[in-house]
Amino acid sequence: MMMQRIRHLLLLLLAAPAVTCYTSRSTLRDIPIAGPPDMIFYLDGDDWMASGSTREFSGSCTLVNNTDLPGTKVGVTPIAYHGNEEQCCRLCGSSASCVASVWDGHGCSFHSQKTQTTPSSGKTVMVPSGLGSKRITINATVPGDLLTDLQNAGLTPDPLLDTTFMNSSLWAGPVWTYTKTFNIPFSAPRSMLVFDGIKMGAVVSLNGHFLFNATNQHRRWEVEVEKYLSAGSNTVTVRFDDSISTGGRFMDCSGGWDWAPYSPMRDVDGNPTFTKGIWKSVYIVGLQDVAITHFSPTIIYNGQDWPVTPMKDGVESFTVNATVHLYVASAPVSGTIEVTGSFGNTSKMPVTIQTKGNHSFSLTMEANDVNLWWPNGMGKQTMYNVTASFQPSTSNEMLASIFTARRIGFRLAALVTGNDTNATWVEEAKTMQGNVFGYSLMLRVNGAPVYAKGANMIPMETLEGRYRDGMHTALVKNAADAGFNMLRVWGGGIYPFDEWFNACDDLGIMVFQDMMYGTDGIMPGATANDDQEAELRHQIRRMSHHPSVTVWSGCNECGGEGVYTDFVMTTVASEDQSRIIRSSCPFAGYGTGVHMLTGFPNGEPLTVGPALPSSNNCTFVDGIDYHPDTLFKSQAASNQGECCALCHAAPQCIVAVLFQGTCYLKEKGQAIIPYAREGRTACIVKGRNDTNSVATFQRTRYGDKIMAGFSGSADPFPGGSDIHGPYQHGGIFPAVNGGGNIFSPPSVVGVQPGYETGPATQGYMRTETGCSAMSSFESMSATLSPPHWSLHAEPMHQRNYPCDPVVLSYFGTSRNLSLSGEEHFKAQLYLCILGQGIQRKTNIESWRSGNIWASLMWQLNEIWPTGLWLLNFGSLSLWVYYKLRRMGFYSVWLPCSW
Repeated sequence: MMMQRIRHLLLLLLAAPAVTCYTSRSTLRDIPIAGPPDMIFYLDGDDWMASGSTREFSGSCTLVNNTDLPGTKVGVTPIAYHGNEEQCCRLCGSSASCVASVWDGHGCSFHSQKTQTTPSSGKTVMVPSGLGSKRITINATVPGDLLTDLQNAGLTPDPLLDTTFMNSSLWAGPVWTYTKTFNIPFSAPRSMLVFDGIKMGAVVSLNGHFLFNATNQHRRWEVEVEKYLSAGSNTVTVRFDDSISTGGRFMDCSGGWDWAPYSPMRDVDGNPTFTKGIWKSVYIVGLQDVAITHFSPTIIYNGQDWPVTPMKDGVESFTVNATVHLYVASAPVSGTIEVTGSFGNTSKMPVTIQTKGNHSFSLTMEANDVNLWWPNGMGKQTMYNVTASFQPSTSNEMLASIFTARRIGFRLAALVTGNDTNATWVEEAKTMQGNVFGYSLMLRVNGAPVYAKGANMIPMETLEGRYRDGMHTALVKNAADAGFNMLRVWGGGIYPFDEWFNACDDLGIMVFQDMMYGTDGIMPGATANDDQEAELRHQIRRMSHHPSVTVWSGCNECGGEGVYTDFVMTTVASEDQSRIIRSSCPFAGYGTGVHMLTGFPNGEPLTVGPALPSSNNCTFVDGIDYHPDTLFKSQAASNQGECCALCHAAPQCIVAVLFQGTCYLKEKGQAIIPYAREGRTACIVKGRNDTNSVATFQRTRYGDKIMAGFSGSADPFPGGSDIHGPYQHGGIFPAVNGGGNIFSPPSVVGVQPGYETGPATQGYMRTETGCSAMSSFESMSATLSPPHWSLHAEPMHQRNYPCDPVVLSYFGTSRNLSLSGEEHFKAQLYLCILGQGIQRKTNIESWRSGNIWASLMWQLNEIWPTGLWLLNFGSLSLWVYYKLRRMGFYSVWLPCSW
C-alpha cells in the first residue's frame, strides 16, 4: 500500500500544473557547441519577460443560416458529435485568426477573412461580436512555453483541465514577445548566440538588431553576434508572430492527434497549433578561431565472416568513423584534430582551413578486442568514451584547445531479409543490393536473432514547459523493467532529448527513429529545401553516436516513395552509413542503395523496390476505410492501380485502402466493416467476397455487435511484411475521435500449430499494434473536475477514444457507463484497463506462436490524460504493463519440451 501511495504521489507530481519557481533542466540540454573552456553562458531561467495581447469576446455571434463562405479556410476544427452552432461560434471567437466560422452540422471551419456569403443548404455562417483585446506582460521561463507561463502567472487554470484548452482567447494573440536582459561573464574575440529550439515562427534580434527568422522547431539556430554585443547590458528578443509561415515544421501533434488534445487554433497556413515558446536552451559561446559544432562517431564491424551465433566480448574488431564538424570564425587557420577513445586508440589529422564557415573532417580508429553493447536481456551495455579536440598550431598561449566528448558502444545491428543461416545466400548477398519483398524481416544483433519487443513513443508533454529532469529516464526504465528491448520514436512528435537516448544506451533499449514527418493528412509532409536539410543533418549528427539507435526511418506511414527516399533518407544516408535505413514505417524495402545483407546504405542512389503492375480488377471508392483489425499487410503504392494490383496478387486480400502512398491490405474471411474516412480510397477486388461497402456502413452505429476481434488461429503473415495493426479503437460514446465498437473479445491464446519458427523461416514484424483504453483514476482525475468523474461526462466528449468497446465487450453491454462519482469512475476505469490487458496479452502471445520478429505496441506513453494505449500520463504502470512484463514479453515464454 505504501508503494502504491508513492507511485500515486509521483504521478501527481509529474502531471501537476507547473510551479512558479524555476527548475533546472540541465539533463535535457543538448550537447553544446564546443568553444574554449569556461566560455559558455546559458540564458536559461525564469527571468525572461513575455508580453502579448489577449482576445476578449462577448460570447455571441451573428448567425446567417443556409449560407457558406467561399475561399481559403484557416482550418477545420474537430468537434465532438454533440457539437453545435454555439460551440462553433465560441471556438471562432476565442481564436485570434478567426473572423468568421461555418458550421456544417459536423465540423467547424475557420476563416481569416470574411468574404461575400453564398447560399448553401444546411450550413450556418457565424461572425463573432463584441471582440476586443488587452495587452499583458508576465514573467516567463526558458526553456518553456507560453501556456505554462500564463498558468504560472495565475492567468489561466491548468490548460488540460476539463475543456480549458478549447478556449484559446488568452493565448491566441497574433504576437507574443519574449525578452531577456543580461551581461556576459567572459570576454572573447567572437561570440555565437545559439538557440537549441524555438517552436513556431519567430523573429530573433539582439539589442535591436535583426538576427534571423526561426521557422523550424526541429533544428538548432546559431549566429555570430560579437558586432551586436555591448560590454554592459544586452537584450535578446524573440518575437513570435502568427503571420510567419513555418511550412508546418513544428511538432505535428501540437494542435491535436487521435490521442492528443484538439486545439481550435490554426497558424497562417491552416495547420493546428496550441502553445509556442523557446522550448530548448539558449546560450552564448565564446569563440577564438574555431568551434566544434558536432562530433559524430559511428561504428563499423570489421569481421569477414557473417555472424549467425552470438559474438563474444574481447574478440571482435570494429572501426570507429569519427566525423568532426568545425565552424571557422577566422581564416586561414591551422591546427590538429585529434580523436581519442577509451578503448586505447588515437587518430590525428593536421588541417589548414582557408575559408570561414562550416567544415567537416573524418578520422578513423581501429577498436580491437572490445566488449560489446547488447539489447536489454541479452547481455551488458558496455560503453566507451570518445573525445574530439582541435589544437591550434600557433604558439599563442591565448588560443586554447577545444574539446567535446561522446559515449559510444560497439555492436553490429543488421536487418535480415533473407535466410542468413544459408551460407550460399550470405555469400551472394554480400555483393548484392536491395531488400524489397524480402523472405523475412528480422534484426540480428551481434550475431544473435532478436525478437524486438516494445512500443512506439510519442512526446511526453504537449506543453514543453512541463518537461523536467529525470522524467525521460524514468520512462525508459519502465520500458526496460517490462522486458522491452526496442522503442520506436513516432514521426509526428519531436526528436528526443539526450537524456532519453542516454537512458536507452544504458538500459539496452534499441531505438527505431523516425524523422519528424507524421504524414497522416493533418500536417504538411517533407519538402526538399535547405531548412529541412539543415534539420536532418543537425539531428543525425546529434543522435548518431548513440549505440541504442538501430534504425533510421523517413516518416510515419508515408509509403516512403518520392521525397522521403530521394531527399529525406538520401540526406540521412549521406550522414551515417553504419545503420539500417527505411524510407517509411511501414516500408516495403529498397531496390538499390542498401547492402542486401545488412540494410545499411552502400553509397548508391536509393530507389524504392519495383512496383507491381497496375490492375483493372478493382472497384474504387473514395472516402471509405475498413476496420483496422482486418489489416494484414501494408506496402508502398504510388497510385490506386498499384494498390489494387497488390491486393489482387494476395489471395487473402479482399479490399485494399490507399492513403498517402501506403496501400493497406485487408484480410479475407474476417468481418470487414467499412466506415467514412476522408482522404482514403478503397480498392475493392472484383469477384471476391462481397464487402457490402455502403450497405454495411450503417451497421457501425451503437448497438450492433461488430465481430472485429483478432482471430488467434490466423495464418502467419507473408514473409518480409512490415505491418501496422491491428488496433482496437475506442468509440460508441460520441467524442472527437473513435470508430471502435462492440467486438468479439479475445481471451484465449490461439497457438498456431504446424508452422516452423526461427531465423531460417519466413518472418515478419508488427511495428505498430494496440488496444486503446483510459488512464487510471489518479491520472484522469487530475485534469477533470469532480463533477466530471465519469466515462460519459461532458468533458469526455473532448477526450480521445472512449473506452466503451473494451468495457462492454469484455464485461457485458448492460453496464451503465454514465454513472458518476469517484467510486463509479474508478470501477469504470479499472474494467477498461483490465480488458485492455487481456486483449493485448492474448494477441501478443498468439502472434509469438508464429514467426514474428517484432511486436511494437501503440503506444508507450501519453501526452495528456485521455484514451491511452499502454502507460498512464506520468508513467504510472498499468495492468497491461505488468501483463507484458510477466507474460507477453517474457524472455522464456513457453518451453518447447520438458
